[in-house]
Amino acid sequence: MEKDLYGDHFGRHGGYGFGMAVRTHRRDLASPGQFGWDGGLGTTAYADPAEDLVGILLTQTAMDSADTPRLHQDFWTAAYQSLDA
Repeated sequence: MEKDLYGDHFGRHGGYGFGMAVRTHRRDLASPGQFGWDGGLGTTAYADPAEDLVGILLTQTAMDSADTPRLHQDFWTAAYQSLDA
């Protein structure tokens, strides 16, 4: 099965290993080498060694589509923007 069918965590910019996604190319604010996972029940947890950043968001809102929830996008945008402060 082709890995490009699996959305944001795979394809040209990511891979999968040790039970989590691993970023291999920059596509947004995250650095290559960032690793973690978005859980199906509303969690997101990643570590970005290049930025010395770890973020964990726990919610009780199930992911109801293949798209990344807006709350997750806003959380990570705010986390990376805080690095410049």
